[in-house]
Amino acid sequence: MTDDVERALRNTLDAVDRGRRWATLGVAALFVVTLVLMLAAFLHAGGGPGTPHAMFVVGMAQMLFVGCCTAAVIWHITRMAKAILRAIESGRT
Repeated sequence: MTDDVERALRNTLDAVDRGRRWATLGVAALFVVTLVLMLAAFLHAGGGPGTPHAMFVVGMAQMLFVGCCTAAVIWHITRMAKAILRAIESGRT
């Protein structure tokens, strides 16, 4: 019985690790997209990077990036905790 619990817990931890890798890849892709959009905003602004329009767009892009990263971290922690607790609970019965 103990081997089954350990195997189930190991499989759950492996699944959580795969999810972490996908989340890391997603955050990296989001970072690249945000960087490209900020560059486009700088190039589109007529007066250079210090114009109010470009500063507003860059500020909004940074806030969106931080918000998306926060949501990704919350989603990953919630998914990880549920998976581990489910594996532990199934091992008790």
